[in-house]
Amino acid sequence: MPNTAEQKNIKKSQLHLLLELARADNRMHINEDKFMRKVANRLDLSDEEFDEVKFYPERFKFSLPKNEADKFKCFVDLLNLMKVDDDIARTEIDFVKRIGLMMGINIPLTDDLIAVMEKFIGKDVPYDLIDEATQKYLN
Repeated sequence: MPNTAEQKNIKKSQLHLLLELARADNRMHINEDKFMRKVANRLDLSDEEFDEVKFYPERFKFSLPKNEADKFKCFVDLLNLMKVDDDIARTEIDFVKRIGLMMGINIPLTDDLIAVMEKFIGKDVPYDLIDEATQKYLN
């Protein structure tokens, strides 16, 4: 199924969020760039579209994915991006908390997920740990 213009804009907005987070600590680590390119690829965004978002961020505004599963994937991408440079800065934590609230994710859940990320700095986080942390907040 081809991407509509609206779907493309939402995907580019997600990438824009990642770029904002990567820049939150005033430096861009090569691992952050690699991670964001993988996410862009998963979102079916081309290298040219990635570069457009990276070099012309003013063209994009915050636009949430439409469904909860996509919102949560976007949030997990933000969480994972925080740790790929082997450091989680306070500015990154604050950014993720702010975006989480905008996505409807409560602060205690965000705090628990950040704690999981802090245990896996420089490593892949098993998704079942993210799922486990999330389950206790579901009704």
